[in-house]
Amino acid sequence: QAATIETNPLTVLLLATTIYYSAQWTDEFNEVLNYTDVFHAPSGDVDAEYMYAGRFMEYYSGDGWGAVRLPLRGGNGMWFILPDEGVSVDALLEDEDVARLMSAGEADGGEYARVYFSVPKFDIAAQLDLIEGLMELGVTDVFDPDVSDFTPMTTDTDVPIYVSEAAHAARVKIDEEGVEAAAFTVLDAPTSMAPSDEEIYFTLDRPFLFAISSQDGLPLFAGVVNRP
Repeated sequence: QAATIETNPLTVLLLATTIYYSAQWTDEFNEVLNYTDVFHAPSGDVDAEYMYAGRFMEYYSGDGWGAVRLPLRGGNGMWFILPDEGVSVDALLEDEDVARLMSAGEADGGEYARVYFSVPKFDIAAQLDLIEGLMELGVTDVFDPDVSDFTPMTTDTDVPIYVSEAAHAARVKIDEEGVEAAAFTVLDAPTSMAPSDEEIYFTLDRPFLFAISSQDGLPLFAGVVNRP
């Protein structure tokens, strides 16, 4: 469950869209290999339970970052993008190559290499107020009771109807078996590569980005893990 939707007695119109996603890794993690180690969160070091696997997988690198893609059953995949030491997640979010990878599942400079991969199990959630962003995009009248016009949707013209809330919430969880994700939005009123001999150690022990993408590369969920 991403979050709960609350209404009040004055609510006359509620529009909600929801999505639930669950998929298993093509190659599941072995729980026997799990271990506990430090995760360097912005607020301070914390202990985290890590999953570990050493296998051939897609690996990409750019200026200040590296990324791997773990395949999911059904053709989808999950990207994990790790900034280099000393590079912030915020800097990665401004990188055009990272943005293209997260939004379209495309990246240059990839190789199929043996990667020793460690990722903390996590269950994260976030809720965002969309009103400010929508207004910056030019959607303004629906939030103003003096100018909003919902007359095609109601016969009651005595009481002004306007959008008082626009929110989006999401929750993403990963474990040894796979990925589980859920989201709602509410308005109140595989690549072929030649194997490489290189061995890569890829440990997600500091803030990182992730993106769950379809087999066409389209993002289904994306986010930042600052603390697992």
